[in-house]
Amino acid sequence: MCSSDLIEGETPTGLGALPIHEVGRNGDVFPIEAGKLLPAGGYINWGSMHIHPTAAPGADRYARMDVGFKLHPKGYVPTREFRAYTFGRTEIQVDAHQTNEREDAYFVAPAHMKLTNYEPHMHANGVRFCLQAAYGRVVQTINCSGYDHNWVRNYQYEENFEPLVPKGTVLHAIGWFDNSAKNVNVADPRNAATFGNGSLSNMFIMFNFAEFLTDEQYKQEVAKRKEFLALTGEENIGCPACYLPEPKPQPQRANAPARSEEHTSELQSL
Repeated sequence: MCSSDLIEGETPTGLGALPIHEVGRNGDVFPIEAGKLLPAGGYINWGSMHIHPTAAPGADRYARMDVGFKLHPKGYVPTREFRAYTFGRTEIQVDAHQTNEREDAYFVAPAHMKLTNYEPHMHANGVRFCLQAAYGRVVQTINCSGYDHNWVRNYQYEENFEPLVPKGTVLHAIGWFDNSAKNVNVADPRNAATFGNGSLSNMFIMFNFAEFLTDEQYKQEVAKRKEFLALTGEENIGCPACYLPEPKPQPQRANAPARSEEHTSELQSL
């Protein structure tokens, strides 16, 4: 397992980290309006990286990692904020011989968000992961997937299918673990597995990214999604505001009696 950080040079660009990279993981596609900036003189730092020990004592172990970028045209300037909203739990334990242990974690959206990917992260005994979104009294399942730590996957939403969640939405991650002999990834099911960096330990994390939207950007995205749903008849998943009708301006009554200044003063003093 390894992660990468894009280290800034002298130019202050506020870049932050790139997504994590692991065995079998597919590449990342950043939103057109929120591409990452590569500063002149900057470099990539692999801040957390390990290779499993070889079976032969004293034998050398070689590894190679290639990095590639597809660049925007010259003069490109991002117009939206794109960053991680990683969340999960560290205080987890899967008991010996257990087949259906469950863990839950929650994240409250600090702003309007356009989710760009879904990337569950577990270890050897993780078998299934789901993501729900709660908007008021409505709970909707956004994603569910099986999990195999030999082939870690990053699922990117297609255009017009990215969930649009308003500020205050509760995102709920649910993970299931199998620490029994039925799970071929478990080396010894007699041992309980707690949180740790090693593959035989546990993790329960969402490595997700999103565009963080202003009120106006959110309204524009909802209007665009409503138009798409009306044209295609696709099922609405992940856009609670798309169910709401456009607010109509309230007409002012032409014959409404005007309040006198004396009556207004009397109401204010009550």
